[in-house]
Amino acid sequence: MTPRVLPVMMAVLAAVLLVPGAGGVGIGLSPGSLSFENVLRDGYAEGTFVVTSSMSESVPIYGRVQGDVGEWLHFPDATEGLLGEVSVEHPLIVRVAVAPPGDVASGRYSGYVLLETGTLASVGDTIGSAVRVSLLGWTHLSVTGEEIRDCQVGALQLTDTEPGMPLELSLMVRNTGNVRLAPEVQVDIWDQGETTLLTGAEEHMETVLPTTKREQRFYLDHGLPQGQYWALVSVPECGSSQLLTFDVLPLGGVADRGQLESVTSEVWARVGDLVPVRAVFSNTGQRSVRAIFRGSVVSEGRTIELLQSEEALVPPGESAELLSYFRPQRTGQYELRGRVHYNGKLTYEKGTILNVNAGPAARIPGRLVAAYGLLLAMLALLVLFIRKKRRRG
Repeated sequence: MTPRVLPVMMAVLAAVLLVPGAGGVGIGLSPGSLSFENVLRDGYAEGTFVVTSSMSESVPIYGRVQGDVGEWLHFPDATEGLLGEVSVEHPLIVRVAVAPPGDVASGRYSGYVLLETGTLASVGDTIGSAVRVSLLGWTHLSVTGEEIRDCQVGALQLTDTEPGMPLELSLMVRNTGNVRLAPEVQVDIWDQGETTLLTGAEEHMETVLPTTKREQRFYLDHGLPQGQYWALVSVPECGSSQLLTFDVLPLGGVADRGQLESVTSEVWARVGDLVPVRAVFSNTGQRSVRAIFRGSVVSEGRTIELLQSEEALVPPGESAELLSYFRPQRTGQYELRGRVHYNGKLTYEKGTILNVNAGPAARIPGRLVAAYGLLLAMLALLVLFIRKKRRRG
């Protein structure tokens, strides 16, 4: 323990001992330490502490950085040292950022942040002073010269639009590497049947710092008429690709909404069995829709049969099971997949796997077995009789 750290820890211990005398006040910090791994030289990383309080009144929290890497640490949200206020109903999230210089050697380093409250309360005549609580949060980091490019994409959403209005795309990118990223976002828009590429766009995210996330919206011009469309949204740098659907609605129109929850069947069946295929559809829109499941049976990459259910009227907020049937004629593995068609729209495709075994061997009734046995015995006796007769002759 270094001489500089010892006085701070003594002060923290003294503050903790004084807290019960202040009317049972409790100020807490979690986690007890932050770890930053593989931080690039001249790079950036950040983490968060959470300060909690047992007091109903708001308490101001101030922050200082200390230790060997104190010059690398800072509070992005601080205003003249003030980090914010905490109360029993409103915990305080404290962001701590680290930015090692470009000439630092690779290796492991440690530092700490000191969080201090404003005046809490008078503790009585015996002590005769106000109480301030200090909280110590350690920071540990490893510095490297190796660049790591990695990210994750989430919260992808396309909103419906009207003719002449832009298409709104929103997404979130989390930088899980150690270099700054500004990933490209690619959008390919296809027709309802996903057979014709109609238009596309390329946009760039604003810079996303390591260990942080950024949510961003893009407004895309499209020139599409009314109808349902599919958009393949890709972020190549993050290895992400997702298919979304959206509508171009008439002015003031209401969009029908539906979701194919699942497509299921028995996992195993025998040749000749009649296998029910169950598609569960949920109407998430504002009006009733007529829904029908249409799909296909695929074996060894070839479509061998089509599936279709009866049409069902599904009220808003309700679900329906759409049944179709398949009778396998050969052993093997089959993929059953399809979509629900509802009010001129399509759901995402879903499917399941069916494994088919040979049927049980034909069973010969017991009486017939006995009759066959008796007949064989009689034939054997007849053969013996003929042989004996020939010998005598």
